[in-house]
Amino acid sequence: MTVRPCLGYPGYRCNRLIQGGSRCVDCQRATYRIKNATRPQFEIRIYSSSAWKRLRDQVMAEADGVCHWCGATDVELSADHVRTVREYPELALEPSNVVAACRSCQRQRQNR
Repeated sequence: MTVRPCLGYPGYRCNRLIQGGSRCVDCQRATYRIKNATRPQFEIRIYSSSAWKRLRDQVMAEADGVCHWCGATDVELSADHVRTVREYPELALEPSNVVAACRSCQRQRQNR
């Protein structure tokens, strides 16, 4: 693994040397806090609810390790909304609106 400087978080560059990843543990935590501070409260309530966690676990169990969007296997999957929660909050806990997706597909869909 290559050693490189940490990217820090918005407004701060710590430059600690790390192996793998892009941020040290402290900067990861700070980035998460900043992201959550700007996230709409209804999203925080949805993603921390037990109903979402049950739905997420159900979708992941049914996925059999295959990304819904690209069909990749042997990748880390997470639950992804087909129609975004911000645009369609009423579909947040609808099983037909949640699929298993790899990180690269989720990023591509978020950046569209």
